[in-house]
Amino acid sequence: MAGKAQKKPLPLKEQTLFKELLTLYESRTLKRALKTADQILKKVPDHGETMCMKGLVLTHMNRKDEGIELVKKGLVFDMQSHICWHVLGIIKKADRNWDEALKAYTQAVRCDKENMNLLRDVAQLQVHLGHYDTLQETRWQILKLRPNLRQNWIGYAVACHLNGRLSETKQVLKTYFSTLKNVPDYDVEHSEVLLYYIRVLEDHGEFSEALSELDVYAKERSIVDRTAITESRARLLSKLSRTDDASQAWCSLIEQNPESYDYYRGLLSVKGIDLDALTDDTLPRALNIFSDMSSQIPRATAPRWLALKISRGSSGDEFKSLIRPYLLNGLIKGIPSLLLMSRNIIEEVMETFREKSEKGESIDGTWFCLSCRPTVYVWTLYFLALHYSTPLSSNSAPPNPARSLELLQRAIEHTPTLPELLMGKARVLKRAGDPFGAAHAMEEARALDGQDRFLNSKTAKYFMRAGDVERAIQLLGLFTKKDAPSPGSDLEDMQCLAYMLEEGDAHLRKGNLGLALRRYKSVQMTFDEVENDQFDFHNYSLRRFTMNVYLNLLSFEKQLRSHPAYIAAALSSCKIYIQLHDEPSLVSSSSSPAKLSDSDKKAKKKAKKAAQKTQDESKKSSANKDDDLSEPPKDDDPDGQKLLTTANPLSDAMKWLKPLETLTIDRVDVWVAIYDVTARQKKLSHALRALNVARRLDLEHPEVHVRIVDYHRRVSSASNPPGIPTPVSALLTSSLEALIPSELSLETYNNVYIQRHSHSARAIVAAARASRLLDTVDDVVENLIFGVLAAAVQTDIQTCLDALGLLTGMKSSRTDEFRAAMAARFPLSTVFGTADEVAARRAWLRTSHELSESKESDVV
Repeated sequence: MAGKAQKKPLPLKEQTLFKELLTLYESRTLKRALKTADQILKKVPDHGETMCMKGLVLTHMNRKDEGIELVKKGLVFDMQSHICWHVLGIIKKADRNWDEALKAYTQAVRCDKENMNLLRDVAQLQVHLGHYDTLQETRWQILKLRPNLRQNWIGYAVACHLNGRLSETKQVLKTYFSTLKNVPDYDVEHSEVLLYYIRVLEDHGEFSEALSELDVYAKERSIVDRTAITESRARLLSKLSRTDDASQAWCSLIEQNPESYDYYRGLLSVKGIDLDALTDDTLPRALNIFSDMSSQIPRATAPRWLALKISRGSSGDEFKSLIRPYLLNGLIKGIPSLLLMSRNIIEEVMETFREKSEKGESIDGTWFCLSCRPTVYVWTLYFLALHYSTPLSSNSAPPNPARSLELLQRAIEHTPTLPELLMGKARVLKRAGDPFGAAHAMEEARALDGQDRFLNSKTAKYFMRAGDVERAIQLLGLFTKKDAPSPGSDLEDMQCLAYMLEEGDAHLRKGNLGLALRRYKSVQMTFDEVENDQFDFHNYSLRRFTMNVYLNLLSFEKQLRSHPAYIAAALSSCKIYIQLHDEPSLVSSSSSPAKLSDSDKKAKKKAKKAAQKTQDESKKSSANKDDDLSEPPKDDDPDGQKLLTTANPLSDAMKWLKPLETLTIDRVDVWVAIYDVTARQKKLSHALRALNVARRLDLEHPEVHVRIVDYHRRVSSASNPPGIPTPVSALLTSSLEALIPSELSLETYNNVYIQRHSHSARAIVAAARASRLLDTVDDVVENLIFGVLAAAVQTDIQTCLDALGLLTGMKSSRTDEFRAAMAARFPLSTVFGTADEVAARRAWLRTSHELSESKESDVV
């Protein structure tokens, strides 16, 4: 930053000191910079620019509050100085307060309109915030000041593109090309600009011109990326309906990369086949194309897999002819990730493979026997076991975990040192509802190869689902940094979303709401960090002339919060916040130290010691440094108590849901969560919008049914809901007719829903919850819940747990009866036991592994 003359300029000596102050700050010599600023202020105490610079230095010396106050005071003394506004912008930008930083930088530009550094910073903030209209103006100003720099031309072209003005973008690039002289051969940066120009023409709909320009650049070898040329040419030929040439181009790409699904999708689209919407006419044609590609490229797996995928719904004989060689090849190679798709046909094929392997008979012309190829037999048992453990469609037979365990035991007896077999056993037990037995089996698999990171991570995950968080963290610590404060902090630094979600879910299941919120908050902070990390790429991408990748990055940024990990953390956090709103007493019960288990107390004590150790080491390391005196951020809420004791839990929940609402996520559970929060906030019009979106996505969804009943009850309970204007209230009342016909009462509507979905356990539980909202007597609700026990009802363990939770919440006298019935229906399950029974199983799990560890240490 360079100084600017003021109405009362500094004396000559102080001007020299001020220039030295700027140099010292830029070199991060902060202590000397602070002394220099004090020297100037001692002579000129009302010099605003020096005050601001001193405040900026203080913010880097862990005296942030004092520094910000000094900057504000300096601004009062000199509102017309671009340095003062620039300093404020730097502080706001360091705080990731992008909006306030842009305001400060904009004011600085008004004070110094030709400062290139300020203009570039303003443009960077504008693109990061999506202010594309003002970005175009700023980039035009930069181009006028420095037209001799190539990146200024490209920056203005990208700004026009982002602002939706493709014709201007095209003209800017043409003008830019006319200014070029003596472009070297194989210039990668120029090649990227040419590819970007082709993309602009394609986006503008000028396919013929784009193709002709592409051919010219390809002949001149101006574009270095030959694959990008072929891809662009294939797309353009497809859009121009030049079928033969386009097919040839897509086939050429498939020969280069036969595993790219996009290339096959492009080839099919040229021939008038939509891979996502196949018909009776297009399905045989697609299968013929994939058959030809498989014969031309025998080693390619993509065409065989796509053929299997699209033929799932076809006749059994056709699918069987495709699946037999695919499965046989996977069994011979021993591929653990071999996927199963159509249960009935695969069951028949795999059982045939097993019988012939045991007898040593030929399978499709290839001879197998237990002595010559034992691995084929083992993998056949493995896949059959996984196949029997879960249904693959609603029409399939129910899972048969007993059969799965029988087959796995046979495989383990045959090859006891194969970890995948024990992992398969753990997966079967997990699906059967026994998380403790699953964790025990997974630990046995890990013991076969203690240096396998994947096995270690899987075992930790299973222990978390069994409720033993301490053991899970202990296992994860085997592969994390030894100098890290704790394994959890290291995994957070590495942005391990799976760990944060699993631990948060584990704490939520145990009722530790504060710790659960703290882990979910870590997920949110990770996405905030990813979003903020994109800031530096705006200028970098323009400097490197990678515009196509940069535009893809901007598209990715807009959809960042649609990541499944963020959605899962958001929904779980909202569930907790809604519980806190409905039952404020949960705050005091969750905050009570007496509620913590011994393992939680140990983990808490260990985390505090690690945090103190890290803080002491950081102080020692920074004691001899002058370049960076700021301390690392300290976690002031390791237990999540501040998150738990929030004054407005519903507002905190909406902070999670707002990005998902903006993105209009096509998930019913997201819009149901938005409804739950806004309805409790008495924002019924907002709740109605969320409910209508959920209804459009799935009208018969059980959760949507419950919300329709809830909304009808809320609106009809008062002629004019409090806080809502009369016209809006009339609109809400009129919306009831669209939800439920006026001639139907809520009770009748609920009964009709049960009749439509009498074979769905989730629908039955939803109807029971709706009955609770309608103040139905407990006996009727209990009878509804016990309807999930009917033989014709399709149910699963999670739905039965929800039903059990509903009975428990009602304090029903038939809870133990339901537990016994579920235990009989799921004989391998342990999740339906009482709290004492679950605690006993958890103690057994911990004891068994303590014994195994002692045996291992004795052997060593």
